[in-house]
Amino acid sequence: VTTHVTIETTPGCTIKTRATIEGARDSRVITLVTIQTTPGSRVTTRVTNESARESRLTTRVTIQSARESRLTKCFTIEPTTSIRKSDPQPKK
Repeated sequence: VTTHVTIETTPGCTIKTRATIEGARDSRVITLVTIQTTPGSRVTTRVTNESARESRLTTRVTIQSARESRLTKCFTIEPTTSIRKSDPQPKK
């Protein structure tokens, strides 16, 4: 299941995104993402449930500023509900 949400914000807007997914084993994973945006910025949130057998949930948050620069942060949530934060990798 892939959910793709694009939100255009107003200046100084704060976005709170909560995703609740029930897995095949009735496991619940709740992801809360709070983003403080800059004026005229776009925020793209992509939530992907990779496999029905694996309890992995990947949330990708892409922030596009007014200067057309993109920054993607990837969070991986495992069955132990631990969060791994990867280093920001700017896209060219």
